[in-house]
Amino acid sequence: MKNTLAKLLIPVVTILSIFGVNSTIIAPAIATNYAAISTTSIDTPAVKSVKLKTTKYTYNGKSRKPAVTIKDTDGNTLAKGTDYTLSYSNTKNPGTASVKIKFIGNYSGTVTETYKIVPKGTKISSIKKAKNAVITVKWKKQTKKTTGYQIQLATNKKFTKNKKTVTVKSNKTTSKKIKDLKGSKKYYVRIRTYKTVDGKKYYSSWSKVKTVKTTKKTSSSSSSKKVKTTSVTTTRTGAICEDGTTSTATGSGACSHHGGVKTWLY
Repeated sequence: MKNTLAKLLIPVVTILSIFGVNSTIIAPAIATNYAAISTTSIDTPAVKSVKLKTTKYTYNGKSRKPAVTIKDTDGNTLAKGTDYTLSYSNTKNPGTASVKIKFIGNYSGTVTETYKIVPKGTKISSIKKAKNAVITVKWKKQTKKTTGYQIQLATNKKFTKNKKTVTVKSNKTTSKKIKDLKGSKKYYVRIRTYKTVDGKKYYSSWSKVKTVKTTKKTSSSSSSKKVKTTSVTTTRTGAICEDGTTSTATGSGACSHHGGVKTWLY
C-alpha cells in the first residue's frame, strides 16, 4: 500500500490471509467528541463546637488558662495557630475569666468563652455547744483574696431539712455563735469562703462536713407575779359655795346651806 497513515490515526489492525494472497487493513472509527469534566466546589466545614477543658479553677496566685478543643461539622479537630488563635483575660484573681477565640485560615469569625476562678476555701476547727440549742463554730482564717465566709447548717446530709445559712462579712473573723436551732437535734455543718467582685459573690468549695448535737431547748416562760391592788377612796375637803362663802365640810355636806358647792378646793 502506498498511502501513508496520518499520525493522528490510532494504529490500524491488519488482518492477513492465511495464504498470504490478499491483505485487508481495517481502521476503527476515531472518537472526535470527549465528555467535558465538571468540577464541583467543596464548602469549608463550619465550626460545630468549642469546649474548654474546665470551667472552674481555685485561686492559687497563678494564671489559669484552660485548654480549648474545637471541632467542625465534619468532625475534624481544629489546630491552634493554623485554624485559630487564643487570647485570655482576667486569668489570675477570683472572678470571671475569658478566652477569645479568633478563627483564621479556612475558618472565620470569633467566639468568646468564660470560666470562673473562685477563692481558696477554709475548714472548721471546732464546734462547741451551749445551753438552749446554741452552738459556736470556729474555723481557720482565710484572708487571701476573700471577702468573708458562709456557714450552712441542716439536720440531714443533703442540707435540705431545717437548713440555716449564716453569712460572716469579715474575712478576719474566725468564730460565730449561732442561735435559734432545733433542740436535741443532730446538725450537719459546713463552711466556705466568698469573694465579692463587681457586686457578685464567687464562692469556694464547701469544707468537710462536721456534726454536732444541740442541747435541749428550754422554754422561756416567765413567771407572772400577782400584784395586790388596794382601792383608795378619796374624800374631798373644803369648797367655795355658790354664795361666795367657804366651807370646810367634807363630801356632800359642804355648802349645804349656801346654795351648794361652786368649786372644790382640794
